[in-house]
Amino acid sequence: MSKLVATIWHLLGIAVLVGGEYYANFTEDTFGVQAHIIHPSSMVVVFVGIIGLVMATTHYKDLWDLFGSLFRNSPSKIRSDIAYMDEHLQTLTAKFYESGAEGLKKGLDPKNIPMAWKRIFDQIEAKIEMKDIKLLVQRHESNMKLNLDQHIKTLQMMAAAGPTLGMLGTVLGLVKLLAELSDFSKIGSNMALALLTTLYGIFCSIMLTPLVSQLENKQTLLTKTYEQVLFWIEMVQDKKPSFYLEQSYDKDPSKKGE
Repeated sequence: MSKLVATIWHLLGIAVLVGGEYYANFTEDTFGVQAHIIHPSSMVVVFVGIIGLVMATTHYKDLWDLFGSLFRNSPSKIRSDIAYMDEHLQTLTAKFYESGAEGLKKGLDPKNIPMAWKRIFDQIEAKIEMKDIKLLVQRHESNMKLNLDQHIKTLQMMAAAGPTLGMLGTVLGLVKLLAELSDFSKIGSNMALALLTTLYGIFCSIMLTPLVSQLENKQTLLTKTYEQVLFWIEMVQDKKPSFYLEQSYDKDPSKKGE
């Protein structure tokens, strides 16, 4: 059933892409240019074209996950949570040595505990061995990187598609202009299609580029969170004293520059 829905989704994307291009380029423009810059036909070429292209090439679940990645946990929040765990690393370790799993969350604000840490707290409470927890953390980190890599590629494709669709609209607009050169009433709309599609395509690329940077930044910060967790697991496995663990983490090369 899921495969059928995905196939319908991709076919619908192709229909949206082709239908948008057909509407903008092969039907009569009855709207004209509004406010000197708003041209519905040109918008359809670029914006509807991008939507159709994404639907045709991206699974709907991946697209939903992409939007979640953009609006869930900003880079500044992740950075703040990393700093919070840094400050409480020694206390966390001391309470774990003293009270075991029951002491892990004592004195910590749940709002500032990263999901990676909450996950290992639950695993420790479930009495999973540290070596197995370490493998699970590494697997989660690998999955996180793969998912964000896919989302970044999707956004990069959208950013690249904007100018490409803009150039397509420019070429088709010029073709329409030359074909209807004798009809002076259509020169304005055809010129708008030829020029404004390029403008909208560039605008799309400019708007999407910061979102790509945001996901790349988020990926880097989440990687640091997992490194922090793995470092703690390794130290606890070796029964390092809590004060020694914090001193060692401060000297760790991956911490430099934070």
